[in-house]
Amino acid sequence: MLKSLGIRKKGSSATLSPPSPPPPASLPPMSRTGLLTIRVLWADGLSLPTGTTVPPVVQAALASQQAKVAAAVSPSSVNEQRHLHKRASKRGDRDSVQRAQCWWLPYLVMEFDVNQVLITSLGGDIAKPIYMYQAHL
Repeated sequence: MLKSLGIRKKGSSATLSPPSPPPPASLPPMSRTGLLTIRVLWADGLSLPTGTTVPPVVQAALASQQAKVAAAVSPSSVNEQRHLHKRASKRGDRDSVQRAQCWWLPYLVMEFDVNQVLITSLGGDIAKPIYMYQAHL
């Protein structure tokens, strides 16, 4: 359910094909197929519920060198990495970004009909994880 992601944030967008005009009343309804594309760039302003503390293992992960590197990731740095990869690739490979394990950061589970997509963070911090993910459902 798309609404399970919360209200629409700045960093996410959903794109659908433009709606078609309704069929004339004399024709039976037609079923249409299409492609739903959803981009999740980042989340902003996330926080733990009041009274909840960060577990010690997550606090230790947040103090690690890997967390410092992950915190330096930004949407512009991801785009720059994608452009560099595109230039270096001579075969026209698909755009790819290495998704490092940032298990201490929030993840998303996107559901639509029977499709389910797990989206892990590329970096950022707990309050503003960076996803830079595009799904075609």
